[in-house]
Amino acid sequence: LSLSMNAAGAAGSRIERAREAIGRLTEELPSVRFSLVVFAGWPYVLVPPTDDPDVIRYFVDSLQPEVVEELDRGNSLGSALELAGSTLETRPSEDGRQAILVISDGDVYEDEDVLVRAAADAAARGFEVWIAGVGSEEASPMSIAGEPVLDAVGRAVRTSQNADLLSAMAEAGQGRYEDITEDGGLDSLVDDLRDLSGDSREGPAEPFDTTALFALLAIPLLLWEGAVDARRGVIGGDTNQKPAEPDAV
Repeated sequence: LSLSMNAAGAAGSRIERAREAIGRLTEELPSVRFSLVVFAGWPYVLVPPTDDPDVIRYFVDSLQPEVVEELDRGNSLGSALELAGSTLETRPSEDGRQAILVISDGDVYEDEDVLVRAAADAAARGFEVWIAGVGSEEASPMSIAGEPVLDAVGRAVRTSQNADLLSAMAEAGQGRYEDITEDGGLDSLVDDLRDLSGDSREGPAEPFDTTALFALLAIPLLLWEGAVDARRGVIGGDTNQKPAEPDAV
């Protein structure tokens, strides 16, 4: 949620792309247990591990750098990795693979060696570190509440994706880096994580046609009703006819 995530590109802002990516993953990976950690000046757990992807989407829809107070702004990616691992450890997966997906532009203040080491530490704890890069390598202007962010002398602050850093972190974290700025990259990320999770590539099943179900149920009901009517016709068809004498025993 750093201000650089408000930088706009051809496909919208970086934070919009991040929300789209999370929405796709929660929809297309139904077997995955998700948690959500957000970070700016420091990280915090927004959603602990959950099996309900609707909870993740509910909170993701409102994510904006503007929700971060000015004193809390910044970029604590290393701390976010550590917190994400600790969060996953609160509800471990016994027989599944565990991964941390970082969605970032890599525009950070931390030393590269520190971040690469943090990714390697996460991998040593059993968490693959996957990186989804957002933003072009060409500098884009930052904004806050629709207004440009200016430096001390009044110039617009511009930011670009640090793909080299993000790639190095993914390699150290035994995961994979994918630039999701364009649709092809996002599709590739979703496919790769689907393979990791073991979910089917097939889309959701077609909804069952309840009309056909009711029609099938109606057949035996009609037959039963017909049998009842026939029985009534035999027993009470002639109201003037005396009932038959019972057989002697």
